Amino acid sequence: DVGGDTEDKPEIVARTGWAGLGVNLKTGNLSPGEVRMAVQKVLGNPGYRARAIEIRKEIESYDPLGLIAKNIEESIGMTQSRT
Repeated sequence: DVGGDTEDKPEIVARTGWAGLGVNLKTGNLSPGEVRMAVQKVLGNPGYRARAIEIRKEIESYDPLGLIAKNIEESIGMTQSRT
């Protein structure tokens, strides 16, 4: 469960809810009871865990260094072909 209304928190909160990873509480001023209920909601719903596992598997499939190298090589190739 996420909440917040300062800095970049609204963006992170919106993305978390959109991705199915948590509940957008739509406020930065939560009482302890509201936080407790929201946590219980997420822990009681196996869909949130399943979604987190899906995203973890997707991230694990990435090759970040390979993507960086590819982008650099493409940029160099584009620069050299222009001159």
